[in-house]
Amino acid sequence: MIVAVNKLDNMDWSEARFEDIRSKLGSFLTRQAGFKESDITFIPCSGLMGINLMKKPTEPSLTEWYTGKTLLEAIGIF
Repeated sequence: MIVAVNKLDNMDWSEARFEDIRSKLGSFLTRQAGFKESDITFIPCSGLMGINLMKKPTEPSLTEWYTGKTLLEAIGIF
């Protein structure tokens, strides 16, 4: 499962906010929905701005802590 954490640009790409979302939603998905933690990928992005969808981000406040895949890379399109 891929979880796009959208609108993180509104939080100035806060790593703490991303981790809070990942922790709470990850807990729900593993405990209540039955997913394995290893089968869940969280991707920070901004749909409106197109950040981290197709191309690697260039925003320093995001790239200083996120080095993972773009959303489309995670899906397997690129």
